[in-house]
Amino acid sequence: MRRWRRYQAILLLADGQAPPQVAQVLGCGVSTVYAWAAAWRTDGLAGVAEQEHGGGHWTLDATGEEALGGLLEMAPQVRGHQATSWTVPLLHGELTRLGYRLSQRTVRRALHRLGYRWKRPRYVLGRPDPEYAQKKRP
Repeated sequence: MRRWRRYQAILLLADGQAPPQVAQVLGCGVSTVYAWAAAWRTDGLAGVAEQEHGGGHWTLDATGEEALGGLLEMAPQVRGHQATSWTVPLLHGELTRLGYRLSQRTVRRALHRLGYRWKRPRYVLGRPDPEYAQKKRP
């Protein structure tokens, strides 16, 4: 479908239509039509053909997994966080600060690979008085 639109744009331009008209007919931006026309002029048909899409593959290598394991061995407070347990956003932020380029989903997958499972944090309120249990019993 994308390739067809590009070819159609070139044909409409060759018929003498202005780029704004071509953009309106094809439902795309005027700058896109200009870019397709420039690609046609420089590289011909190959310039208009669909190219490989870039995009980084965000993965965590072995050293990154070691860094993640090291973070999990320490408390979040050691790294300056006020949380009592690690969360994926906190781990993601720390790994980003260490220079790793990844998404939060990649962190979740790495945790799963390392054998960690998500559990809801359990909050336990303790009594401030250590002799509370003895005082309560008659």
